[in-house]
Amino acid sequence: MGKIMYGNIGSEDRLDFTVIGEAVNLTSRIAGMCGQLKKAVIASDEFATEITVKWEQISVHKLKGIAKEQTIFGIPEELEM
Repeated sequence: MGKIMYGNIGSEDRLDFTVIGEAVNLTSRIAGMCGQLKKAVIASDEFATEITVKWEQISVHKLKGIAKEQTIFGIPEELEM
């Protein structure tokens, strides 16, 4: 959650759509941790407080390029027996 900038960049021959901003960086860093944390869905503290889903706190991490340590939350996954 946060401010982003978005738009097209490039030339007529090679035009790309992109988004930039601290919120984009944070989202990318957190999404990249899904495999490491073995969770399909994870979120920052700020996002988890805004979405009414049952979240569980997983851990606190220092993420590259992000000044403040981030508490990471995940959706509890039921085990099939």
